[in-house]
Amino acid sequence: MDDTPNLALPYLMPSQAQKHVTHNEALQMLDALVQLSVLDRDLAAPPGGATAGERWIVAPGATDAWAGQEGKIAVAQDGGWIFLSPSTGWLAWVADEAQLVAWQGGRWMTSIASPFQDTLFTLVNEADASKQAKFQLSGITAGQTRTYTLPNLTGALATIGNLSQTFSGATTFSGTFTASAATVSFGTGTSASTVNLGTGATTSGNTKTLNIGTGGANGSTTSVNIGPTSATAAATVTFSGRVLEILAASANVTALFAGLGGATADSYNRLSINSPAVLFNHAGASMQATLNKNASGNDAGFIFQTNWSTRALFGTLGDDNFTMKVSPDGSAFFTSVELVRTSGLTRVHNGLELVSQASDPAAPVNGQLWYNHTNGRFQGRMAGRTVTLGNDELPAIEAASGRYVCADTGVGATPATVAGAANRVSLYPFIPNFDFTADRIGANVTTAVSGAEGKIVVYDSDAKGRPAGRITETGTLDFSTAGAKEATVSLAFRKGVQYWLGLRHSSTATVSAWQPYSSPNLDLAAIGTTVNKTLQRTLAYATAAPVAWGYVASEAASTSAPTIWMRVA
Repeated sequence: MDDTPNLALPYLMPSQAQKHVTHNEALQMLDALVQLSVLDRDLAAPPGGATAGERWIVAPGATDAWAGQEGKIAVAQDGGWIFLSPSTGWLAWVADEAQLVAWQGGRWMTSIASPFQDTLFTLVNEADASKQAKFQLSGITAGQTRTYTLPNLTGALATIGNLSQTFSGATTFSGTFTASAATVSFGTGTSASTVNLGTGATTSGNTKTLNIGTGGANGSTTSVNIGPTSATAAATVTFSGRVLEILAASANVTALFAGLGGATADSYNRLSINSPAVLFNHAGASMQATLNKNASGNDAGFIFQTNWSTRALFGTLGDDNFTMKVSPDGSAFFTSVELVRTSGLTRVHNGLELVSQASDPAAPVNGQLWYNHTNGRFQGRMAGRTVTLGNDELPAIEAASGRYVCADTGVGATPATVAGAANRVSLYPFIPNFDFTADRIGANVTTAVSGAEGKIVVYDSDAKGRPAGRITETGTLDFSTAGAKEATVSLAFRKGVQYWLGLRHSSTATVSAWQPYSSPNLDLAAIGTTVNKTLQRTLAYATAAPVAWGYVASEAASTSAPTIWMRVA
């Protein structure tokens, strides 16, 4: 063997001439290979001006003096080049890369592929050797190989373990990420920042689930806080327009304000909704909504508006009765219906209008009311039969235009008569059986008296049915001759309304009267053998009839009532 087995250094041979040449050659090779450091490994052509002893790793595609020497170590020597062939495991420091490379598998590699023990791999801080980092592989399952890929960025290498960790800058975790420490903080920076969770673009057909606080066991409490907790701080939590559904089937949701459908809630309208409809559905049984006010004098009700102007409202408004009100303009309000809480009584404040119908209901029930505009009657159902409200239940014939209505009941074959007395007024009640307007009103003189005159008066009734305000007093009628005496008037009489008709005398002329037994009875002072038919008052004929009658009970008398006729216009 002429050379050493590892570095191929030439041996000095026995009886060799010029032994110094062989020895020097071996020294040159040792000088080139011991503490091997090359200037570059990317050159394919020899560099110019190389200094003796400088070394390069010949790159692929070598040319000129380096042709065919790819991968070998080129050493500048005596103005030329010597080439040393590497063996497996040789190490070289590449100066321009500050990189240690190794020859393995027929090429120079920047990492050592052969495994070595984790206890032998230690990183030491250049400035302070007491600062060291080691790798522990004891946690890896037997037979398993784990691969760790460093990200393509410059930053701090964080530990994923039971230690307090801070990640700054853009940090992305893929796969399963578990943080089990007692406190895990994200986005702790105090300047403007964005913290993203689950923001990756999920591809069509896939579902992304973002779980927060889902590991609570029975009996535990999980608090998920969003936004600052300081009383003086403010936060806005915004859900994008593509969030289609938020499910909280067992949650008790508490909020100071809530605006739905794009509505904005405020300190007064704390729940505000923009929606074409609102549904409150049962949960298996009954359904109720409760409005609770603080005190009786407050309001609990519903308001109905048009363009923010109130048109109707109902509820317990200002007291504990249930009231319905309407408004034409949002300022003036009319109470329509009031239900009295202490009795259940229904109060109708501004009249009741029954919408008219052309015919009676097909199957009316007891207590039902309606207005039939075909026959012009208010009707109702009572005790299984339909009745007409008002005096239409009495026998009556509605007089045609130009016909006369006589203010009596038609009882008796012939009319009676009653003599007048100077300055006397005889007044009695009259209730029309139908609506009509009279264009004439008069009396019939049966026995005339020279120079006698008369006048007819009409009064309305007060709430007790007594004569109240004067409606009209005719001009003078001539009672000096017998026959019908009429005055032109325009008087509207309403069916079922009580009026008072009266005749004034200047003398003692006799006129037609009701039969005594057919006149209406007035009240009496005591039980006796007579009945009162008229109110009799003495009043100077030349004096106008009083504007307000002023009822006096003692004026009731048993005298027959004079008959008065009215012509239907």
